[in-house]
Amino acid sequence: MRKFLIFLGTILFWYLYFVAARILFLLYNYSFSSELSLHEIIMTFVKGFKLDLSFVSYFSVLTSFIFGLFFFLNGKILYKIVFYYFSFIAVVLSLVTIADCELYRFWGFRLDATPLLYLKNPGEAMASTSFSLFVFLIIFTFFIVFITLFTIKKIFKKQFLLLGKGHFSELPLYLLMIVGFVVPIRGGLGLAPLNAGNAYFSHKPFANHAAINTAWNLSKSLLELSDPDPFINKINRSEAEKIVQSMNPVNTDRTRLLKTKRPDIIILVLEGIPERLIDTVINGIEICPNLNSLKSESIYFNRFFANGDRSEKGLASIFSGYPNLAHTSVMKYPEKTQKLGYLSKELIKHHYAGISFYYGGNIDFANMRSYFINGGFNELISMNDFNKKLYNSKWGAHDEYVLNKWFEDLEKLKSPFFSSCFTLSSHEPFEIPDKAVIKGNDENSKFISSVHYTDKCVGDFIRKAQKSDWWDSTLIIIVSDHGHRFPGEVPYYSQDKFHVPMFWTGGAIAAKDTIIRKTVSQIDIIPTLLSQMGIKPDKFRFGHDFSNKYQYGMVLYCFNLGFGFISDNSSFIYDVKGMQTIEESSKLSVKIKNQAFSLYDVIHYDFTEK
Repeated sequence: MRKFLIFLGTILFWYLYFVAARILFLLYNYSFSSELSLHEIIMTFVKGFKLDLSFVSYFSVLTSFIFGLFFFLNGKILYKIVFYYFSFIAVVLSLVTIADCELYRFWGFRLDATPLLYLKNPGEAMASTSFSLFVFLIIFTFFIVFITLFTIKKIFKKQFLLLGKGHFSELPLYLLMIVGFVVPIRGGLGLAPLNAGNAYFSHKPFANHAAINTAWNLSKSLLELSDPDPFINKINRSEAEKIVQSMNPVNTDRTRLLKTKRPDIIILVLEGIPERLIDTVINGIEICPNLNSLKSESIYFNRFFANGDRSEKGLASIFSGYPNLAHTSVMKYPEKTQKLGYLSKELIKHHYAGISFYYGGNIDFANMRSYFINGGFNELISMNDFNKKLYNSKWGAHDEYVLNKWFEDLEKLKSPFFSSCFTLSSHEPFEIPDKAVIKGNDENSKFISSVHYTDKCVGDFIRKAQKSDWWDSTLIIIVSDHGHRFPGEVPYYSQDKFHVPMFWTGGAIAAKDTIIRKTVSQIDIIPTLLSQMGIKPDKFRFGHDFSNKYQYGMVLYCFNLGFGFISDNSSFIYDVKGMQTIEESSKLSVKIKNQAFSLYDVIHYDFTEK
């Protein structure tokens, strides 16, 4: 029993170490922390608890293994093994803690793998640090290590020496604890694993950053660095930048899409619905009758593409006009998303209210919380705002309940407002409260039935909106976050997988029953919308204004370690890892290929430097 209590004591000790490290971080960066209220400071510890416990659990797994494996040793020898292990941890954590305190003052984000990018040029990295500061940081680090090890000796040495040899019966207990640590490591029993976004709670970036456990953040970043997005480098950077700049014409002759420059704006993001299901009939059943009928009341884009293949990639493209990468997503990095442009922030400048995002699922999934907080959203509604009776088995509240609540809240907003919602019922495991319209338990059939359900929910929402007081002044943009391999089994790199629907509807549109056949994508939404509103889209340089009559259509979409580039009359799909072409159209020109390579690399330059 004594040994088990000592083991629990080590867990508590390292948790308190991270509490002390957070206090040190706040004191070291007093110029930032002095702007926080007492409540916000307390919340950095409350919101940081899961990340602290998660990282403590990581190395407590090995502690548990040591206690179980060496059950036959007396306390004196066991203490030596544990002390050497803790000494190693103390040195590493102290180095990380002190480096993080200092680097935050310059970079404005918690320590991650970014410094490794500078180790290729260590001379330049050292040149930015004065010798006196370097010596101070080394001495400070040794001081922290000394205090940590001194405390460990004072607390634990005597307790270990009182231990006799253990018994074989102890081994199962510690092995069981190793398995049990999976829960705090993941941050709970939920579907979404722990991420930095779980610590976000404030519109003040420093408050959110202070809640992050820097050792956890660095470890996660290093794991994600194992297979980074490769550059192509077929065209030097300066030339690539010129090519990308030339892809945006300066002519201002635009097609009018809106009746007013200050419409109320609603964005409804559909989970994974491909364009090929919009006009499809299967076994005599129209899969998307509501969306299909909406074409006559809308501006419909029949050559519209998602820029990525996952939700977090689609959301960043839609709400920030930021393109995707072949291996990672900008939303994974809160320190980068705080530097992005956001449609919400542009609208806030022009006195828009009701900046909100509704989602029936876990808002902490894929760092969504941190992303939308960084974007200035002042209301985030998620699964915790709904009764659990309205949930499916995994993801959260069904679409009809989320859209009903969203509509009720929209009725309370004053113009001009900006609000958004993200559906989820068409996500795996494709569970819906209605009877399936396509028989079969295979994934393909269940997916199609879930899309039919979401279509019904959207139709109900639109019919209520058409009767509302705000309909005539509102632009509603309905767009998918990404495509899908179903129906059928389209290849992961195929254009068909990325081809998704987009509607502009509502009383604020200047034309109805209109089809735009230009090749456009999610990152083009914000530049076009802002241009229609008379606002310069300067912060969204990768997107294009598709209402510009001189802008030719083009899209770059990314999949795992590859990309596709589509223009109005040609296409090109490239394997970045293997540096080889997967597919290309017969009309593909050298100019189009150079545009594709240049755009891909320039996006990566931009991402790396954020």
